[in-house]
Amino acid sequence: MNVPLQSSKSREIATGRPRRLAAFTLIELLVVMAIIALLATIGLPVLKGFGKGTGMAGAQRQMLQDLGLARLSAINGRTTVYMVFVPTNIFDSIARVTDTKTLQQLTNLITGQYAAYALLAPRTVGDQPGRWNPRYLSEWKRLPQGILIPP
Repeated sequence: MNVPLQSSKSREIATGRPRRLAAFTLIELLVVMAIIALLATIGLPVLKGFGKGTGMAGAQRQMLQDLGLARLSAINGRTTVYMVFVPTNIFDSIARVTDTKTLQQLTNLITGQYAAYALLAPRTVGDQPGRWNPRYLSEWKRLPQGILIPP
């Protein structure tokens, strides 16, 4: 048995009122947007502190890797390896320097004060016993921004 279905236009004519479509009203959308804004203002300050821990963890990881490199270099080279830091009295050295290249190196070191370090070996295999022939095993490395090495 086939019964013809009424179309929406004929239904509108039969009932006398227009058919209402299912949708959100403007008030409902504004309320939802206000709730989202309220949650954002409450939640964003909490999320702001998450980035600070990653800098410290990165600095720890970087220093541990470099200490491992220093240990490996000391074992392989049968020597002592030092982790050297920029001295706190580096400003005293600037007054005595007149060479522009050395002055530029000192200026670069000053920017790394409390945040830079390097690996230094006093001698290598084959050097004369008791004679120091220091050489850097690494470039001067800086810790992430905002992380300092206490004096």
